[in-house]
Amino acid sequence: MEAQAYYRILHCRLYGRNPENFRPERFLDDEGQVVRSEHVVPFSVGRRNCLGESLARIEAFQFLTAMLQRYRFSVPEGHEVPGTGFHCGVTLNPREFEVLLTPRTAKAG
Repeated sequence: MEAQAYYRILHCRLYGRNPENFRPERFLDDEGQVVRSEHVVPFSVGRRNCLGESLARIEAFQFLTAMLQRYRFSVPEGHEVPGTGFHCGVTLNPREFEVLLTPRTAKAG
């Protein structure tokens, strides 16, 4: 199944030990610039790759930047930080978890 293949790719030891932990430095060179890897293919490759890749990257960047500027993300009291488990179906979906968003300034919202 294709979803299982993506899971194996994302958890490959190519990314070093503990690939399930987010460590951005894995994808940066010595000057702090992003290194594009042939092993990361979220939009496919070849002649039939996604035509909207550049738009999707811009939109994702703008959305995440706006959210991070406006809110602090934390785990609600009494809840645990979610693990890396998932529900396997047609696609891989993370297990449900709760996140607390706290406005950074009075202007947020």
